[in-house]
Amino acid sequence: MNGNLELRTEKKNMKKYIMDILSGEEVRLFLPVNFIFENDSITVQHRIEEIRPLKMIKQLSAEEAMDLLLSFFRAVNEAEKHYIFCNDYNIDENYIYVDRTCSEVRVCFLPSTDGKSINDKIIDFANLIEGKMSEEGREYIFRIKSFIEENQPGDSTLYRYICNLNREIYLCGIK
Repeated sequence: MNGNLELRTEKKNMKKYIMDILSGEEVRLFLPVNFIFENDSITVQHRIEEIRPLKMIKQLSAEEAMDLLLSFFRAVNEAEKHYIFCNDYNIDENYIYVDRTCSEVRVCFLPSTDGKSINDKIIDFANLIEGKMSEEGREYIFRIKSFIEENQPGDSTLYRYICNLNREIYLCGIK
């Protein structure tokens, strides 16, 4: 898919430092952007080249789904290192894109004040990819969501858990 996707928001919803970071393409989670300022609103032009919408993908192998989940997890953590926190943006199925190999996730920046944590965002993303997987593969997504809900793990613990499940999928040949 090539071109731009334009979304409008009110100026008051966008923090200046976030616009600076997004303009500099410093965070892999978010699609490259340009901003057009108009009176009390901002048009955010997202460049959507060489990627495809997640919602257009009908089926994911367990390995592809775990790769996307790990990519999303790493990118969300990277965003936080740039002070773009989980409660600053929404994750919307209509604005999530993946590369051709289904190994990298990119999203449109949609301002939010939903108060969701990293773990909440991981569960939201896991819910979006779960329906695209085989029954056997869905069991791994269920295990991740249960682990998060029962333990509220920190970032490094959750990352190791997901990596271990990914290794298990590979070694067991789960499709």
